[in-house]
Amino acid sequence: MEEVTQQQLLEEIRSLHNRVRYLEEKVTQLESKLGETDQKADLGNLSFWGFGMGNHFR
Repeated sequence: MEEVTQQQLLEEIRSLHNRVRYLEEKVTQLESKLGETDQKADLGNLSFWGFGMGNHFR
């Protein structure tokens, strides 16, 4: 296994942190575009499909 320096880890963490912040901003933008009722319907649909897939792979 290749050795990783603390500096390399810090740079990777910073990079991931920036990507997460970017994605959080995108999600917030999409949520505001969807509006309250559409958002709830989409989340319900996602949980339905997630439940179905979970059962499928047991």
